[in-house]
Amino acid sequence: MIDSKDLRVLDSSELRIGNLVLDSTKNTTKIESIIPEHNRVRYGIKLTEHWLERFGFEKEAGSFMGLQICNSWTFIYWSEYHGLELSVNEYGVKFTNIKYVHQLQNLFYSLTGKELELTKQ
Repeated sequence: MIDSKDLRVLDSSELRIGNLVLDSTKNTTKIESIIPEHNRVRYGIKLTEHWLERFGFEKEAGSFMGLQICNSWTFIYWSEYHGLELSVNEYGVKFTNIKYVHQLQNLFYSLTGKELELTKQ
């Protein structure tokens, strides 16, 4: 069940082809085209542990989940309490505004040049 307080209508400028969003009936759908003048209502999918697991994140120490990207010393970490963090060696950058699946997909693409694919259904 999706809580309406978690819904945020998305602007088409936030989206890339391949992003996962909720359609007007609250079903998960993949963006296949972006035509701003069509004004379709799309909602962001709240980033949760369930979604991170589907993208291949693994449980780490405490409440953290992590995904190795690029090389053996670059990770994306997430926790419900701390949000998303990019870690390179011992240095980290916190992304406090990444709260939705499409934002994580876009960040991953920007960092790696690759799509963040679902590894589990």
